[in-house]
Amino acid sequence: MRALLLLPVAAAVQVLETHQATHAHVDYDGLKQTLKSISAKQAAGKKIDADSAATVRAILEQVDGVLMTALGEEAEKSQADLQARIDAIRSCDTERAAWFGTDADGFQRYENAAYAAGNDHGDCRGEENTACTDRNTKCDAQDGRVQAIDSEMCATPGFANGDTLEVNNFMNCMTKLVCDKYQAYVDGRTTCRTACADLSAKTAECHGKQGVFERATCTREAQVQNACKNYRDCRAREELAWYRTVKSEMELQQILQTQREALDCLQCYGRAILANKTSLEDCDQPRECCTLDGCPIVECPPGADCQVAPPLPFTQCNEPNHPVQPCDGTWLQNSYGDWNNGEISRQRCDPRVGSCETCDVENAEGPLTASGAALPAVHSFAPLCPAR
Repeated sequence: MRALLLLPVAAAVQVLETHQATHAHVDYDGLKQTLKSISAKQAAGKKIDADSAATVRAILEQVDGVLMTALGEEAEKSQADLQARIDAIRSCDTERAAWFGTDADGFQRYENAAYAAGNDHGDCRGEENTACTDRNTKCDAQDGRVQAIDSEMCATPGFANGDTLEVNNFMNCMTKLVCDKYQAYVDGRTTCRTACADLSAKTAECHGKQGVFERATCTREAQVQNACKNYRDCRAREELAWYRTVKSEMELQQILQTQREALDCLQCYGRAILANKTSLEDCDQPRECCTLDGCPIVECPPGADCQVAPPLPFTQCNEPNHPVQPCDGTWLQNSYGDWNNGEISRQRCDPRVGSCETCDVENAEGPLTASGAALPAVHSFAPLCPAR
């Protein structure tokens, strides 16, 4: 006989009360003593009367009904508790996958914003190139007009001798030059100055869009790091809850199975009495719970590996694959190319990016491949009975 059976049976099943099982209180010791006292009469050669037989049957009904039901319900609750903890861990993975996948407010939102801002900036730089070319064309034309005026400039006479033929010729020449060239000169100058102003405005606009692009990129990186941190925090929290549940459910499973063995002893007593056996000695050798019908067995939830820690694989955040951020050298080259060394002048029309806005984002992912949840001594769950 196991040592536990020398103790009050209620001590072996106290977990039923601790877990607030909704069953009427049963005096387990009383049941056992009642059965043994009836059996003692049989051992003395006395037949049990109808009332005693009815008492035995009532006890067996109580064991087979109330107590076995209680054990089954406790096992179901344990199974549900383990499943709930696995579901909670799995929900961390589901939320993470959704954020990097189909979630409307997830990664794709920030990726699209950065992509759109990058395209907007690129389009603007193309417009800046066009504006520069237009400015240079118009101002070159104006320079040509001025050079033509210079080549046709009237010879300046001496005015000290009064209104001479040379002075008259000069005045006629100047009148013709002004009439022929002045309006084209004024119009050309206005056109050139307007093109210069348009180019300056476009360059300022592009610098602004460059900043929008860099901030959108930084926002994306910040959101990725935040999502990764939230995932790790979620996994750490739920894994620790799993380990706590595993410890309590392993202890509970042992108690429930010990209780099932104790109840089998009571059932054996009752059946032996009703069969008019004069000895209960065979019943005092409890059978292993795993060999009994109704043995409370709690199993590892489907899809989990309860023998390892954690029971569900941790997914490291390694997406999106953006190894560099503004304004790393590689990022600048990949994002801006020749614009890093461009020049907007009367000789060249290659846009040049302005100062880059550096991200103030700490890469919180690093080499982390686990949630960081500390492993307690008991961190895996195993059914106490082999699969049937």
